[in-house]
Amino acid sequence: MVLLDFLQFAWNPDGMSEPGSDWTPNETAALVDAYVWMWMNDRAGRSFVKAHLVRSLMAGPVAGRTKQSIEYKLRNVSKVFADLKLPYVIGYLPLDNASEDIEEFVQLAFGRLASRLEADSPRMWG
Repeated sequence: MVLLDFLQFAWNPDGMSEPGSDWTPNETAALVDAYVWMWMNDRAGRSFVKAHLVRSLMAGPVAGRTKQSIEYKLRNVSKVFADLKLPYVIGYLPLDNASEDIEEFVQLAFGRLASRLEADSPRMWG
């Protein structure tokens, strides 16, 4: 897996969020990483089960959030993708609003992805 860094490393199991509270930067970053992972697999034609990923998020980096809250936020990520004229993950129709933090984390996720792809690609010059 290329992304999902926050699913593996940057969550605090003792730091569960309260339902209805603002999303933390770590929660949003993990959610966006998970979305980008789904998007990449979707684009590559690889199957995955969204419900499994949502459960993984609920058991880890966004512990304390409801399934509905996570899926609503994933639809906000689809809004950012649609605004960027990118196809979005099938099943997460874009909502009318997305917060600036989601936009920032989408840009950061694509920046990390581009850096990794560049590092993995062979150089054509010395």
